[in-house]
Amino acid sequence: MQSTEVHGVGFAEKIYDVAMGVITTINASSGTVTVPTLLGTTERNAISIDHACNADITVHDLLFRLQALLQAFRGGDHPFNGRLSEVLNGLLGVVG
Repeated sequence: MQSTEVHGVGFAEKIYDVAMGVITTINASSGTVTVPTLLGTTERNAISIDHACNADITVHDLLFRLQALLQAFRGGDHPFNGRLSEVLNGLLGVVG
């Protein structure tokens, strides 16, 4: 994480923007895809990230890995860590 420190808090903001983009896309899907469905951890919700080695990741995993990255960056001492945590906690409330 030291190599990312040089980028400052703008790095955290970009990670936050990516996570929010994923969430916004889910919400804007006009009912085709639902937040509870995509935040499930089952294989049917997996996105293929590497066809060569059959590596898949669920949207749930992606969002929580982005959150872990924000928590690790500067020890979570920036406003984007709390903001994303609030959003994910709200989504989990929707999911169950």
